[in-house]
Amino acid sequence: MKTNKRKKIMSMVMALMVFFCSESILTHAASISQISESRPSYGVVINISSTSYLRVHPEPNLSSEEIGKLYNDECVMIIGQYGNFYYVKYDKYGSKGYVYKDYVTYYDTDGYLVSAVDYGTLNMRSGAGTSYEKLADIPMGTAFAYITQIWANGWYRGVYGNKIGYTSGEYTDYVAF
Repeated sequence: MKTNKRKKIMSMVMALMVFFCSESILTHAASISQISESRPSYGVVINISSTSYLRVHPEPNLSSEEIGKLYNDECVMIIGQYGNFYYVKYDKYGSKGYVYKDYVTYYDTDGYLVSAVDYGTLNMRSGAGTSYEKLADIPMGTAFAYITQIWANGWYRGVYGNKIGYTSGEYTDYVAF
């Protein structure tokens, strides 16, 4: 009898743990409706033939002019969604445009990064250290997409425009959704 009571109690405890853990995951993960320029996520260009590219448009329709090109496996910062289009920052300068969303895989994240330099720009590098090549200059106060934190040395991996790179945790703030 004591064993059955213990099993029931343990089952109730486990059910409560699953409920509360799943609730916290749901409240912290970013859905596409929460994404904005101040709360970006990221995506990767997919299914483009080797002889073609994904066109970037100034408006969310395919008949508007082409203002940029993206190729397979390029990363973009997603800052909004309008119908069948993602609004993205697509280069290291932070240029913005619309891409047809069927060709971009969207990734949920649990937060984003913000350039926390006192002045000037934050260096995004190709590796987690100052000896690596500089990929982009991120303006002070600019939000960019979060991928992960490198715990061993305090660097973050993120996406700015179409660049995936690393920024020093000393000059980067992580903001949870």
